[in-house]
Amino acid sequence: LGRVVRDHYPLRRQTDVKRNTKVVVSFVEAIDQESIINDTNGNGIFGDCLENQDPFSWEIHCDHLNTEAVQITILTDDEDNNQEAIRGAALTTLEGEDQEAFTFVFKPFNLLGNDQEAVRYNVRLTENIIKKRRDQDGDDVSIFEGQFTPFYEWYFDTDTIADFEPPRVESIYPNSRTVPRNSIVQVTFTEAMDPLALQGIINGEDNSFTHLIFHDPAVTGEWRITNGYRTVEFIGSEACGQNSCGDIIYCLPVSCVEEGCVDDYSALIRTADTQPENSFSAIPFSGVVDLSDNALDAGEIGVREGKPPVAGNPRLIGEEEDAPDNVLWQFRVRNEIDRTAPYVESVTPALDASGIRGDAPLRMTFNDAMWYRSLGAVNLHEYPFGVDGLEEPWFYLRAANVGEGENDKTVLRLEHREFGPGNRDLYYFTSVSSTVKNVTQNCLYPGQGPVVDVENRDAQGESSPTCVVGENENCVPVTLDPNTDTGCVQTTNPGQDGINLLQPDITTCIDFLENISVR
Repeated sequence: LGRVVRDHYPLRRQTDVKRNTKVVVSFVEAIDQESIINDTNGNGIFGDCLENQDPFSWEIHCDHLNTEAVQITILTDDEDNNQEAIRGAALTTLEGEDQEAFTFVFKPFNLLGNDQEAVRYNVRLTENIIKKRRDQDGDDVSIFEGQFTPFYEWYFDTDTIADFEPPRVESIYPNSRTVPRNSIVQVTFTEAMDPLALQGIINGEDNSFTHLIFHDPAVTGEWRITNGYRTVEFIGSEACGQNSCGDIIYCLPVSCVEEGCVDDYSALIRTADTQPENSFSAIPFSGVVDLSDNALDAGEIGVREGKPPVAGNPRLIGEEEDAPDNVLWQFRVRNEIDRTAPYVESVTPALDASGIRGDAPLRMTFNDAMWYRSLGAVNLHEYPFGVDGLEEPWFYLRAANVGEGENDKTVLRLEHREFGPGNRDLYYFTSVSSTVKNVTQNCLYPGQGPVVDVENRDAQGESSPTCVVGENENCVPVTLDPNTDTGCVQTTNPGQDGINLLQPDITTCIDFLENISVR
């Protein structure tokens, strides 16, 4: 979405948002929780609810949203729009070794909208939101310091009904297959899910996350949500080497010691308890739920089988838990490390295409299944920037795996603001950083992807030629030399022997593309 906000829900201009939906925002940098959340329940923790409360109340037992930092208001035709910001609970889930807050969940105390007509809400993130990291003098720094505008806002429209439809699992990687030790685990749901129910650290201790677990408590690591809050990914905690970018690779543990030996894995997703038992309306924090607090459905569609009992230690998979509405699956882990780098296979629109519609689809296909969270390093640049006071171009990323078995590939869609709004003649450059990684944590290095020469540019069709590294000539000929490891694809000025197609980094490439663009 930009340099400040990583993602949010509801989406920009989304319609038919159900009235019991939570609002979620994820930031690029770690946030000072106290700048967004009031410790209303008084326990000294910013962004939680008091446990074991019966009856439970979001308003009484949870921390509240600071409406000076995040303003959710009804949008009217009144130019001043002096609507009072709605009140709600404000919660967060901490990430990483440093336990930092990037994602915040806001639960309105009252249903959004009404049962008669759609109501438009505006969400404004203000300059009162503070980064966790202070400046060199120890002073607060707003998340919008140095940005084009001192706020970020969007609107959405409500439906007239609440959501009582449960989520389901859409896809799992890996499932019933054998993968190398440096694989991540990836689960995608049919709709946006509550990060509070899906993110957490598995560490074998009493406070270990237990909504998604493995067959053995020795499997430690962290689940993190991504992909529009529809996908959760697990990365093990055992360091086992480096990739070609020098980043640490983390592995799943295996009990066997011979090279190439295989361990059997099981993994469990626990649905939430519900009340009443024949509905999907979940008891808060009792298991996996969507953003309307509907419990996971895994049996007959729309039929609530209930949550199987958790016997004894919740860090272990109980014998009775392999039943709806839980999800249990198996896969195998081989004692080997895969170091194969991914690359971009094709892009749409085609390379150096012109006359593109404002709503044209923008997507890229990778040759491998990708680590979705790393795809946040894909960027979209508009040139000239800010012409006629035009707002900064926004976009959000949505990924899906296609293919079967060992032929998994990821297709990444960039849902974007209109290209060239107001019939403006603007140029767009997409960039893929080397920090983008596949499911075995190998980085996209060198920057390999499709290329076309000027003679064949107009014969491309909707998409670029398909690059297959080592098999065809449709790939930009980057090298491992740091001066020529970035593919900078264009047909305007390729240079002698295509030398200008090879650049040292993305910044240099973007500068070059801007300089050769017609102003």
